Amino acid sequence: SCILPHLCAVGLAQFFAQENVYGQDSPALRSHSFVKGRLIAELMAERKWRPEEALFADDAMRHVEGAAGVCDVLEVAGHGLSDSELEALEVLCRRGRCGASPLGASGWGNWRLVNVSASTDGPRPVVGVWRVAGRVPVQGLTKL
Repeated sequence: SCILPHLCAVGLAQFFAQENVYGQDSPALRSHSFVKGRLIAELMAERKWRPEEALFADDAMRHVEGAAGVCDVLEVAGHGLSDSELEALEVLCRRGRCGASPLGASGWGNWRLVNVSASTDGPRPVVGVWRVAGRVPVQGLTKL
């Protein structure tokens, strides 16, 4: 996979089984017409994961929209992940997998998560598309 050298370069390859890494060159992604949301949905079904048990981060709107409703999505600004976006990934993972939410805790930086997929008049979705909004202290997950 084209992703593996990058994982190796930053010392993260040890945390991922090679067969679970899908880059643009992967046959699995090609078989889903390069729609990452379709691949994610299939992998989740195979593993019997609930939507709140998966998290996808991407900077391309077509991939963000393709995965919306399949699992939680963190829409990132691009050019790598910022410190705030890395912290947001941790917050979303803890909220979804551990049941304990560190939101509002000190030390999480000067940002907040904004749910860009939630309507202001309806119930909050189980999963959604999130974005990091800077220069605002963390108060909790906020609907846009």
